[in-house]
Amino acid sequence: MEIMGDWTSTTYITSQALMAVGLIFFIATYFAINRSKLLGLNITSNTIVAVGFALLGGWSAMAMCGIAAARDITSGIINKNRPAKDANKTTRLDYALLVFWMALFTIAMFFTFQGPISLFPYFETLLFTYSIWQKNIFVYRLLGIVCASLWIVYNIWITNFVGLMTESIVLLAALAGLILYISRNQLLKRK
Repeated sequence: MEIMGDWTSTTYITSQALMAVGLIFFIATYFAINRSKLLGLNITSNTIVAVGFALLGGWSAMAMCGIAAARDITSGIINKNRPAKDANKTTRLDYALLVFWMALFTIAMFFTFQGPISLFPYFETLLFTYSIWQKNIFVYRLLGIVCASLWIVYNIWITNFVGLMTESIVLLAALAGLILYISRNQLLKRK
């Protein structure tokens, strides 16, 4: 695997700028107030970050982010066309799509495998796909903590300094989002 270790190269600097911008969009997902905004922020983030990982030679992460963007576009289209009464229901189509995306991520993992650490983006993407699929904001934010931790390890491995720093911020944002969610629900229960 070729890792861009020259911190002064244009390619490395560009990858780091893309990572920073993409992860800013991702951090915002932990504060999104509805599923539509969450998906839009994820699509933008995954697309930008996929290009950043490609510049670093992180093919596993690039594939996972690219497929994740397609997953979120599909979810957005389906959710937009779903009747309001079914918005929070899990349908057969939802189950079928979950299996489809999990299979696609697994196939991509086999083509981009670069050693045991390259499995971290795969496992993170599976967890994240489940967290988005199940439509529970609490679970989304809780699994965000695990997902950010996996990305931190991967970013250390591919020498992605900005990815490491921003994923650390994502981890803090996921923690803050979870704490805010719990606090809001406790306030609502008291009223």
